[in-house]
Amino acid sequence: MWHKSYDTTTAWSKWNSLGGILTSSPAATSPSSGVIDVFVRGNDSGLWQKTYNGGWSAWTSAGGL
Repeated sequence: MWHKSYDTTTAWSKWNSLGGILTSSPAATSPSSGVIDVFVRGNDSGLWQKTYNGGWSAWTSAGGL
């Protein structure tokens, strides 16, 4: 998965890899201001989550099939 960020003083960043091997499109939620939760299906058929809260967390397994 890749991401790009925007800062009003520096404009758009370069593309940065967040790693992982995805077999589905990502889905994202924002439960609170400045926090983003991303969910994807991995190559193990499991659901994986990554959270942004001032920086990206490691990938965390949310269970599998």
